[in-house]
Amino acid sequence: HLLALALLISLVVSAASLGLVLLFGDWRALRSGHASLAVWLLLLPLSVLFTAAINTFTCWANRRQQYPQLALNRVAQSGGAAAASVGLGVSGWASAGLLAGSVLGQGLSAAMLAVQTRGALCSPRRLERARLSSLLRRYINFPRVNLPHALLDALQAIGALSGKPTPV
Repeated sequence: HLLALALLISLVVSAASLGLVLLFGDWRALRSGHASLAVWLLLLPLSVLFTAAINTFTCWANRRQQYPQLALNRVAQSGGAAAASVGLGVSGWASAGLLAGSVLGQGLSAAMLAVQTRGALCSPRRLERARLSSLLRRYINFPRVNLPHALLDALQAIGALSGKPTPV
């Protein structure tokens, strides 16, 4: 139930980020001086969903001590992203291929972990609403405590707090 709840919350957050991108993406891209980037902001909600799924499934696999599968998954994610980026770059996508390749690598990783976890999730018909509500109440403080810290880290990583990009 906790695994299902985490995935459900991931879907909600991804849908909210899609809504924000659809509402403010063009404005943000224009404000940055790169209006052509607006279309690539649509990858953001997908990346949020894949990242949340990867983190959720990784915690589950770690709990189950499935370390070889986790190692294989990391290699597949990195290799898939690199292969997709190179392939898209050779096809003429240039820097757009790097963005798309990264998201494709995340998608591959999330799919592999989902397949490895397929037996852990019960069917949606067997999920008990009362149990999900109980778990939500039990763990409600985690996002309250972790979210501000995570947002500040993300903003700092992209250089938004300093006004200039952080060197990589």
